[in-house]
Amino acid sequence: MNTKVYKGRIWLTSGGHPAEVSCQATSTQQARSIIKGIYGSSFKSFAKQMSTV
Repeated sequence: MNTKVYKGRIWLTSGGHPAEVSCQATSTQQARSIIKGIYGSSFKSFAKQMSTV
């Protein structure tokens, strides 16, 4: 498996500025799923799409 570091920004349900997030994944779709899993119900939407570093 060839993992890469993906970074992006997300909006949280609590409001405020977008939070910068990052994770290791093998694809953009996997990175999105990981971030959604970590933040759960606090996740609102992506402010900046996940991209490799």
